[in-house]
Amino acid sequence: MSYDFHVRTPDRPEPQYFAVSRTKFAIMSFMTLGIYEFYWFYRNWSYIRNRDSVSIRPFWRAFFAPLHFRRLMTDVDAHRATADPISGTQASRLVIAYFILTALWRLPDPYWLVSMFSWVVLLPVVTQIAAINRPCPRELLRNSAWGFKHFVLGGVMLPLILLNFKPLNMITPSAQTAPEASMWQHNVEFLDNAGLLEKGEEVLYFYSQGRFSVEEDGNMLTDSKVVSYWIDEETDNFLIEVARYDEIASVDTEYSDTHSEHTVITVQRHDGSQFVLLVSAEGNRDVPFVDALEARIP
Repeated sequence: MSYDFHVRTPDRPEPQYFAVSRTKFAIMSFMTLGIYEFYWFYRNWSYIRNRDSVSIRPFWRAFFAPLHFRRLMTDVDAHRATADPISGTQASRLVIAYFILTALWRLPDPYWLVSMFSWVVLLPVVTQIAAINRPCPRELLRNSAWGFKHFVLGGVMLPLILLNFKPLNMITPSAQTAPEASMWQHNVEFLDNAGLLEKGEEVLYFYSQGRFSVEEDGNMLTDSKVVSYWIDEETDNFLIEVARYDEIASVDTEYSDTHSEHTVITVQRHDGSQFVLLVSAEGNRDVPFVDALEARIP
């Protein structure tokens, strides 16, 4: 729906938009994994609806924010007063950048994490809105203030943030089946010190279900063997299953239908014994793991 933009000039200045400081906007957007961006869009479209008495639905405009971002910038520019304008070229670049960044969440781990920085594209508009609302300083101060609820929210969201960033930090193992090039050096050193690697042996693929460390669990494919290790929950013993490729009679793979479950690989030895490898299906990286394993069986 199209509508005309116009600027009200009441006797007593009223806020034109939802103004918030750049600092709080950035922290809240990052801390809530982008949920605050939705809230920011919703509040601004609510201001526009109430201010201009137009028939729009703020929730859906916020839900489809990338599609309505340009309209919001057009409205802001029409009410900019003394605020610096956002040129048409710059606005187009911001729209394209925001659309691309919000779409990148579909990328495999860890590349989708780039989408968590989509708030950066919105900062010029956040700045412009703050300038427009300068005649209403109390509104900006109130929206930019930090309260107890924000610290509670931060405490709740912090574990989730760490969980989402675990492929990029040195605390927890990756959620995906990764080649050695993607492993941290201290994890490779653990495998070496635990006697899981021989001198000169190369790790081809590795996956760990460990919550906090690869020392808890691991499934590994090297250039000479396949390994599965874990800590027994009842005895706390460190258990290992190893099979060199010439010891393997066959492998039976049950691929996962979803990225949230594991692909199960049953390794059958010539002596009749067997063991199981659990590999993450996220990003379809279980496929090269299985292909590499099957290609090395004589």
